[in-house]
Amino acid sequence: MEQVAGLLKRPIARWGIVFVAVCFLALVRQVILSPVGIPVSPSKIGDAASDQLGQVAEGGKHVIGDVEHDAKYLGTREEILLRAAKDDDFKEVKEAVEAGANIDFQDDGKSDERGYTALMWASFNGDRDMVTYLLDHGANKHIEVSDSTAYDIARSNVRDILGSR
Repeated sequence: MEQVAGLLKRPIARWGIVFVAVCFLALVRQVILSPVGIPVSPSKIGDAASDQLGQVAEGGKHVIGDVEHDAKYLGTREEILLRAAKDDDFKEVKEAVEAGANIDFQDDGKSDERGYTALMWASFNGDRDMVTYLLDHGANKHIEVSDSTAYDIARSNVRDILGSR
């Protein structure tokens, strides 16, 4: 015990103990708190109440209002909206929009090389219900990517919806 007490008097040993404690706390944050839905990203902790949709792991849960949903995607509301539209997942698109996602968000090119909006993906996939839903919720059909709008890249079965609005 005297050896331990003597070690604590040395500055290098004190820093070693601090280092071990910090590592332990980081491990607790990642292993225990993250899987139960408690946000662990320092940049997002302040937004935890308003941005729970982006605070879940794949296969985890997210909460919209008082209702808990299965989470298929990881990321911000806008990233989830784009991935769900690209994957033709209407249920997740509706949840992201209802959670307040920017409906006209365009990816910066890191994960979507095209820069499409959710409406463009829905048009490209030919999903009439999703196109109608996005337009009803204010999606801008005039946004252009490489001189193409949602109408230009749409499958023929949704062009009538885009052309009539």
